[in-house]
Amino acid sequence: MGKVILGGLISSIRGRVGDNIFFTRRGRTYVRKRNEVRENTATGKQKEIGAIFSYFKGEWNNLTEIEKALWEEYAKGIRIMSSEVKASGGIIPRRSGVMGGGQAYLGMNVLLKWSGFEEVRKPPISKNKPPLPKTDIEQYGTYSGGKIKFKVRLSYEYDSPCAVQIWVKGAWRGSASHIAIVPLPIIGVSPIEVTIEKVRNKGKELSLREIVPRSVRIQMRTVAQNGLKSMPTAVYRIRVEK
Repeated sequence: MGKVILGGLISSIRGRVGDNIFFTRRGRTYVRKRNEVRENTATGKQKEIGAIFSYFKGEWNNLTEIEKALWEEYAKGIRIMSSEVKASGGIIPRRSGVMGGGQAYLGMNVLLKWSGFEEVRKPPISKNKPPLPKTDIEQYGTYSGGKIKFKVRLSYEYDSPCAVQIWVKGAWRGSASHIAIVPLPIIGVSPIEVTIEKVRNKGKELSLREIVPRSVRIQMRTVAQNGLKSMPTAVYRIRVEK
């Protein structure tokens, strides 16, 4: 921002002139560059996620005061879930600070939507968390073909349908953890096979074939239709080659 000294034929100036915007503050005239209009570079998946968030923000306003109060009470226990994720030393992002009822409602229903489950108006009452997902991923193993293929299942039957949330992160600077498969795969006690072929690097999803050989980290947890989540699994450190 620059200061303008007026004189001669021009005694005052306001508004936009070209790429500059002139304005007056406390009797002095200043100029600043006009903000550039940034192009919306959001991907189709990011736009879809944004639409889901917008939908549930609107639905929160449609809840009754009693339902909102239940979410506020439920949100008080979110810190416990965050400390569990922190204790795992994993790649699943953890929450920090105090969470409100609206945030708890939004977070749970977005997760259920990604899992292909129906939305809920009230928080879960049960404290019986779903079982950890079991997998045949080999710790420090090597996977070829530019892809990670493995099996996953529940260790025992649970009283609510379940899906598996699989997080993946490259073991190098610039890679961010993200959910590898959306919608989340539905799982039971019978094993299912899943394949990971992409990883996020500097805000973009890249095919593993483009950047191998690389070390990759994977972590999972179970998400149940009743809104509860399991503890995170161990972090699997593997290598992907051509």
